[in-house]
Amino acid sequence: MPDERGPAVPTTGPRGQEPLTVFTALDVPEPVYRRFTAVHESGHAVAALATGQARVLECAVDGEGERAYTDVHGDSQQALLVLLHGGHLAQQRWLREQHLWTALRSSAVRAAASHDFDALAATGATPGEVRQAFDQAEEFLDRHWTAVMTVAERLDQQGRLTGAEVQTLFTGTPTNAAVAARPLTLDEGHPTRLEALATARENRARPRGTAHQPPLTPPAAPRPFLAP
Repeated sequence: MPDERGPAVPTTGPRGQEPLTVFTALDVPEPVYRRFTAVHESGHAVAALATGQARVLECAVDGEGERAYTDVHGDSQQALLVLLHGGHLAQQRWLREQHLWTALRSSAVRAAASHDFDALAATGATPGEVRQAFDQAEEFLDRHWTAVMTVAERLDQQGRLTGAEVQTLFTGTPTNAAVAARPLTLDEGHPTRLEALATARENRARPRGTAHQPPLTPPAAPRPFLAP
């Protein structure tokens, strides 16, 4: 019996083949699917807060990610348009950063956001206004990507966040520009297991006395999400 999580995903497979759902098209373990869903809700919440014209009331992810929502009160149509783009844009970026992106998974993201696209159409906004909101959502997510990941991780862990909790995480997380500009101090930067292995491999390959020197600034890309 096919998994019923999410709407059908368009494919170019042979006729008569059962349609794929979002979960089956993504083809990832359930903990990864739950994080994928949390990223969607976090993208909505952070994009909305970044407009300065909306407040988050609650975010939730239940079960393995099959039920989720973000309750937001917006003060303008522009804030609504931006937050509706935030979910699917965050998921597309997350898939790429986790080296999970494929054309089929990209289609699954759009299928999962079909209700958001329906809501965009229902606003009566012009194509130009929708495009402007898309660009603005991308800009906000880029500026606050660390906050998106922070909210998503906490939401994944707890299953539910109040609006006050989301606001605290949003305001307490530096923007990407602030992180890039901050110098790395000596007591920071514990290496991940993969980084330690890579450093050890490099050092073994070098002549003695030429050990690898760590970079002066931390890597720009966020660390990969590893499901428990």
